[in-house]
Amino acid sequence: MMRGRDPAKSARTISFKPNFAKDLRRLPNTQVARVMSKISTLAVHPEADAKVRKRMKGEWAAFQRLRSGDYRVIYAFDETSVSLYSVRLRADDTYDSMPAAEIFSHGTFDLAGPTAAYAAPVPRWMQQAEPREEVTPLPEPVTEALLKALDVPPQYHARLAEVDSQEALLGCPGVPDHHLLAIDGHMFEKPLALVDAEPTYVATGGVDDLLRYAQGELVPFLLKLHPEQERHVAWTPDADGPTLLKGGPGTGKTTVALYRAREMIRALREQGHPEPRILFATFTKALGTFAGELLESLLGDDARLVDVRTVDSLAWQVLTASGALLRRPEPEEKREIRRRILSDLVGPEQSSVPERLGEAFLFTEIEVVIQGRGIRTLAEYLAEPRPGRRVPLDEAARRVVWAAHEAYERALAEAGCRTWQQARASAASLAASGGCPVRPYDAVIVDELQDLGASAIRLLLELCAEPNRLFAAADENQSIHTASFSWDDVLTHRTVVGVGGRVETLTATHRSTEQIIEGARDYLAAGLGEALAPDPQRYVHSGPLPVVRALDDVDDEADLLARYLRGATRDLHFTVGSSAVLVPHSSDGRRIAEALEKRGVPAVFQNSRNFEFDDNTVQVLPLRAAKGLEFPVVAVAGFIGSTYPDFPSGVDDDAQTDLLVRERRTLFVAATRAMRALLVVTPKGDDSMLFDGFDSKLWNTG
Repeated sequence: MMRGRDPAKSARTISFKPNFAKDLRRLPNTQVARVMSKISTLAVHPEADAKVRKRMKGEWAAFQRLRSGDYRVIYAFDETSVSLYSVRLRADDTYDSMPAAEIFSHGTFDLAGPTAAYAAPVPRWMQQAEPREEVTPLPEPVTEALLKALDVPPQYHARLAEVDSQEALLGCPGVPDHHLLAIDGHMFEKPLALVDAEPTYVATGGVDDLLRYAQGELVPFLLKLHPEQERHVAWTPDADGPTLLKGGPGTGKTTVALYRAREMIRALREQGHPEPRILFATFTKALGTFAGELLESLLGDDARLVDVRTVDSLAWQVLTASGALLRRPEPEEKREIRRRILSDLVGPEQSSVPERLGEAFLFTEIEVVIQGRGIRTLAEYLAEPRPGRRVPLDEAARRVVWAAHEAYERALAEAGCRTWQQARASAASLAASGGCPVRPYDAVIVDELQDLGASAIRLLLELCAEPNRLFAAADENQSIHTASFSWDDVLTHRTVVGVGGRVETLTATHRSTEQIIEGARDYLAAGLGEALAPDPQRYVHSGPLPVVRALDDVDDEADLLARYLRGATRDLHFTVGSSAVLVPHSSDGRRIAEALEKRGVPAVFQNSRNFEFDDNTVQVLPLRAAKGLEFPVVAVAGFIGSTYPDFPSGVDDDAQTDLLVRERRTLFVAATRAMRALLVVTPKGDDSMLFDGFDSKLWNTG
């Protein structure tokens, strides 16, 4: 690289890992200015000079170290940015004298660089030969002086003074995560391989912002996009139609969607819209809460321009404003209506169809295919290809299904209620007819599009001022609430015809490890009975194999979960509250949360309606409520003694298989919520295809 460049033109952006910000804040005041002065030179001259700046060796030769007195700043750089990783108190020859594996590995998480896939050993906290929990003593006591130096508020001092192990520290209840991690960072140096897996943030004000942060002033930092992600943020105002962004789990679809909101606000202002209205539509309330918090950090005051909401709440608003709102049926009321419809179907031909297909399959067909796609006539249904539904239905069977559908609609109307699927279809029809009183949005951004269905997508297109201002993110393999997903179907099947459209693809997985995603994909493919579509994903991170264990006792399950959550978060340097347990039913979640609490692991059960992140508490969530969220450590459990999956006995094998395949997609989505460590607990002796297909080459099967 040329050193004679004009600094004004060649200065790189300063970015940093959260670990660096933590290290910076705990530097002695006398050292901060000196270190920051050294760092300021990196924006122009980050290259090694064999004196102050040296390249590291071995597998981590991409890293550099910058000398500042007795401290070493670890960083990496490319043509556009310098990323700061850590500030460490080291002698100059420390890194030269240690093998890379000793510097960068921790415990038995073999994260020393991009090793061969699936080569990582079993983490020590999962070895069944060692059932007792490991305790890692703190190297020094937690003193009043230390807590003051780390800016820990006095109200937490008494509680923290009693902590004597790393496990107790990272699981200490009632203390915010950032304080616990500051103490952990002081006691235990975080391996660079784990730092490398952290997200990268941009200091928009350069070194001055970092210095202000070190002095205690809160400065908003923006998540740094990878070059591939940056390409998909840009919006072309003269595009022909909506844009779909495809990508597997962990590729950053949601992150790109958030930045797309900022880009659309900027571009629309340039076009003469000083206060543009943007809709950010999500599938679940939990995902909406998460997206709303990120948008506030990203947009600042402009966050007020973005309406973050679920698609169903939008449909309900349209119906309310139009005077067409009906309540949703209560669960027991809905079950009673369904039972009555099934008993009223008469005739030997008709009665055999519901019996053969089963109630669950029949009403899924009605709600997902007929109501969800806005099919209005029997003729349309008879011609419907039904993609994603594995059980073929001949004309006679479809006529029986249609009769059940008409009876279902009449019964719901007589009860003064409508399903979510009906609400979406009715709202879409109102919007398409021009009778919708809700003003269109200047632009619409949609996350998790694959689970919305044609009616919901049509509603979003109708409420978007221009088709080319709709941006959607989707992964067809994560479709669990609709029968299937096809972008062509979105643009041509009962949506806005003739709008064109384009598809973009993210290929690099930045969030999860290769082992987690490949293990989950193989499990999904085994259930489908066929290989998945070719996946161009590239993996940035490697880690241990995902773990699956079969147990038959709920107490053994709770013991395993407690050991797993403590051990995984400890080895990965996260608080125990950075983990989640995903369960099939609310009753299973409440049971597990209570069992973890009894074992000293703080846990709380939440559903999508009341979800909010709770400092240092394990989040116990229903499988579907976690869609779109992510956690460093995940356990999928709660199946022992559960009624899940709730399939009636005696139904047609094909119908049973269709429903089981759908539930396997649910488990695939749940598993891919994990970023660094994954455990799945299955019921021992259950030969259901739901708990089959864990290849021992891709899963740690014990």
